[in-house]
Amino acid sequence: MSATSGPPWPAAIGSGPGWPTASTSISGPRRKRSALPAGRTFDFAFIDADKPGYDTYYELLLPRMRPNALFVFDNMLFDGRIENPDLESAVALNALNQKLARDPRVESVLLPFADGLHIARVR
Repeated sequence: MSATSGPPWPAAIGSGPGWPTASTSISGPRRKRSALPAGRTFDFAFIDADKPGYDTYYELLLPRMRPNALFVFDNMLFDGRIENPDLESAVALNALNQKLARDPRVESVLLPFADGLHIARVR
């Protein structure tokens, strides 16, 4: 891949039946995050960003997720430090793990492999 050619995968996205035709990325500091595009709904959201912001992303996206859509949260075991009360990220991720387990809007499972994936299906 050259610096001007870009990554090889965008051409494949949307190229076949059932594949998504667009994606939306939310980036930047939480305090400067702009609103999601109006009217846009989603079937899948992969969240791997600033750990204290995960719950914010979840709440921003949830109203825009279609029924049966999936959230995948990465790094949810935080390198085995998930219960360390001295780490802001660990406290935030632990709280979100517990919230997802009790949230009646989704069905979820925390998979204990790699650094932990929490998968939530929107009801």
